[in-house]
Amino acid sequence: MNDLNEGLRTPGAIMLGGGNPATIPAMQDDFHQAASEMLANGELIAALSNYDGPQGKDTFLKSLADLLRDTYGWEISEKNISLTNGSQSGTIAINAYG
Repeated sequence: MNDLNEGLRTPGAIMLGGGNPATIPAMQDDFHQAASEMLANGELIAALSNYDGPQGKDTFLKSLADLLRDTYGWEISEKNISLTNGSQSGTIAINAYG
């Protein structure tokens, strides 16, 4: 990670990656509101303390399948999608023939 620190100290350098994106106040407000609502209705503790299934989070998989079907006309369902952790260690695998 030292190379990232050096890049930040190099005059004229434009950092294009290597970490988390900058804080966006409007998004922070949205995250705070969503977390507050989830805490109030009991969903936050469940989201933070329960593992997702081996295929990924069911509600996200269904929403993603709906989006891909509506946007691209793909004949898929949540059963055709498997999510893995992280952009460096995995990919979204879509099996249109599953």
